[in-house]
Amino acid sequence: MRLKDEHGRYRHIKVVATPVRGRDGEVEWVGTAADAEDHWRERMREKLLARMAAVPTARKLPEAFSTAAAAVVPDLADAVAVFRVQDTSETGF
Repeated sequence: MRLKDEHGRYRHIKVVATPVRGRDGEVEWVGTAADAEDHWRERMREKLLARMAAVPTARKLPEAFSTAAAAVVPDLADAVAVFRVQDTSETGF
């Protein structure tokens, strides 16, 4: 679960709850909410590092870019774009 903080940023929180039935049969939920941002970031880091381990084994550059993009989309980004920029120092363009 994510919670928006006072600066408009989101933080991950962990919510654990259990139903408790009262004598009258009514069900209420009792639980806790705790900040889980650090735990989420560590898990995400491990997951991304495991995915990125395949990048150095790519035989060609397009394969390396594709593997890197698959590692971060959709967990950290909606899309990845790679642009080839040519050296224009000699042409002046």
